[in-house]
Amino acid sequence: MLDIIANELRNLTSLTTLYMEYCSKLISLPNKLGNFKSLTTLDIRFKYSSLTSLSNELDNPTSLITLDISKRSSLTSLPNELDILTSLTTLDTSNCSKLISLPNELANITSLITLNMD
Repeated sequence: MLDIIANELRNLTSLTTLYMEYCSKLISLPNKLGNFKSLTTLDIRFKYSSLTSLSNELDNPTSLITLDISKRSSLTSLPNELDILTSLTTLDTSNCSKLISLPNELANITSLITLNMD
């Protein structure tokens, strides 16, 4: 369903904020997130969901400033390619109880100001 939504919204090049906060059936992110060239905030937090990884869905939104993936109790990994998010200032991974480690590439995001891992 979300892939269909992303496909339908792909022409919204000025979209800045995408909240998928309470999508309890979210298994994966739409693979067309890179089409949202102006996306600055992505909020996909929710405790009960089957999302286990972000893989490469975060492929192109280099304008992303805030990524909130908190309360994703099933999230086990973050993509190594996170360092392409060169504008990222805030990453919230709090309450991701199965997230064991962060990718080393995270250290390459020099714009990162806030990293919440509570």
